[in-house]
Amino acid sequence: MASFRNMLKDYFSQGKKPKEEHFYELIDSFYHKTEDGIFLSEEGNIGIGVEEPDARLHIDGGLKIGDAMENAAQVPQGTLRWTGAQLQISFNGVWQVVWKMATETHRTVPTTISLANKKVSGPVVSIGPLNFIAPPSPLKAVQLLRVSFVFDYDKSKSQLIPNAFSRSRTLLSNDRKLAISLQSSSGVLLLSKSVDLPEGTAVNHTYGPIEITGNKSIDDAPTFSLQFSISGKIGTHTVTLKQITITCLTKA
Repeated sequence: MASFRNMLKDYFSQGKKPKEEHFYELIDSFYHKTEDGIFLSEEGNIGIGVEEPDARLHIDGGLKIGDAMENAAQVPQGTLRWTGAQLQISFNGVWQVVWKMATETHRTVPTTISLANKKVSGPVVSIGPLNFIAPPSPLKAVQLLRVSFVFDYDKSKSQLIPNAFSRSRTLLSNDRKLAISLQSSSGVLLLSKSVDLPEGTAVNHTYGPIEITGNKSIDDAPTFSLQFSISGKIGTHTVTLKQITITCLTKA
């Protein structure tokens, strides 16, 4: 098959009478330095988008490099390729890594923190904020994943109150609740829960683990503010806070 150049040459060979469309094909087959953005200096420098290139190849903008065949011995030495994760150069028949993307791995780290037997009791009492730092290092914690709490509690039973309008008594249940609020030091609300506990007494009661939803980052702000309070209408309720276990996503 004849090349396009040979076809053009044939249009203008001796004895031929080129037509208008042949001239169009000839003109359109070459780059125009002002219209197509490719410039050649007197020194032989090529500029792409640069009218006066001062290097052998001078580009105004980014240079995109694609992949090449896997066998570096089959490409000229000094060839660059981008694999999608590494920038490589062929040298002595081997692809050598020039630069590669950082592969930062993460791991989950559960850590238990003592709450020093802090006590809250009704009718309306609040403790906090209790501030602590995400382990194992404030610089490594990036996201809080889940929390759980261990505490003792003593909740009074429901009461029978005499009804002034009849001889019967009205059962008023103890609806006091333990409210838990957890914030990051930057003020992001990470957790807000209201715990409804059964009546009676429990030792080392575990509440959780509670999953922290919403992909709430604690990167650069790994100090937490924890607050407890009790609210409700009837009866008393005492809670002794023992420990919190937090599970963070951390940089390895």
